[in-house]
Amino acid sequence: MLGRDLLVVNRIVKAAADMRAPIASYPGDEIGESVIRWEKMPGNKIALKTISYKERSCDSSENGLYRSLQNSNFPSIQAAFPVKAFSKDSSGTVIEVTDF
Repeated sequence: MLGRDLLVVNRIVKAAADMRAPIASYPGDEIGESVIRWEKMPGNKIALKTISYKERSCDSSENGLYRSLQNSNFPSIQAAFPVKAFSKDSSGTVIEVTDF
C-alpha cells in the first residue's frame, strides 16, 4: 500500500437520541474524510502523509501553474513510525500504529 492514495471516510456508528445536532447526528452520517498516503522515509521509518486535492491544475509543464501548486501544497507528515519487521525479501514492512 506504500505510495498509494487512500480515501478515509469517517461515519457515525451509534448516536444518542437526545444529542442530535443539526448536521451529522444519525448512524451512517459522514463526519469527515481525508486522503492519506504511506511512504518510506530514511532511517527505516514509514510516514503517514495527508494529501490535499483542494487545488489542482490541468497545466503539466515544469515551469507553469502545476509546478507552483506542487511546491505550495506539499503533503504534510502526520506521523512517522519505525519499522518493526521486514519480510524475507524486504518488500514488506510491519509498523505499530496502535498508539496513534
